[in-house]
Amino acid sequence: MDSLQVPSWLSEKSKKESQSFLNSLLFSNSEPIITDRTTFQMIQSLIFQKSVLRQIQLTTNSIYWATPFLYKKLVEICLQIPAKYKVSSKLTKPVLQKALKGIVPIEVFNRGVKGDYSDALYGGYREAVHKNFHKLEQFELVKMGIVDVEKLKLELSLPAGNPNKIDYFEKLCSVERWIRQIKLYMKDERGL
Repeated sequence: MDSLQVPSWLSEKSKKESQSFLNSLLFSNSEPIITDRTTFQMIQSLIFQKSVLRQIQLTTNSIYWATPFLYKKLVEICLQIPAKYKVSSKLTKPVLQKALKGIVPIEVFNRGVKGDYSDALYGGYREAVHKNFHKLEQFELVKMGIVDVEKLKLELSLPAGNPNKIDYFEKLCSVERWIRQIKLYMKDERGL
């Protein structure tokens, strides 16, 4: 079963509050329409494709675009495929894996994350960490007790091998800027 990942540098209080909130949603009386993640992703993809097709049909005058794989009956049949034929969420590119069996190590196909591994991404991350590392104690999120500054510093001092670390730090900085802008606005409103 897939799990929700949170940054390790969130304070214990924030983790507990988030867990409590998510549990309240999880155990509420509302039932999900689709409980299977693979089926949900397939349906979301189909909805998107149908939306694109609809937009194309509206923009073209005399050309009719046929999409045989979006026919209702075919979609219904595909969605009835038994779960044993569905692919594990931990496995990426199963057809390619079978084709390259014995040539490419299986770990290549079972990696935990996929993402942008470009030099520019990691360079920007390192630059942002270097710029902000000694200012972390002044972060509003730290002052509010949402972020554990020692855990954050520890994580930022390690190499960024996981793209999730970069994404978490980018979101942290975005929320920090947002909070600072609100505080600045509130200060101006009060005439302080």
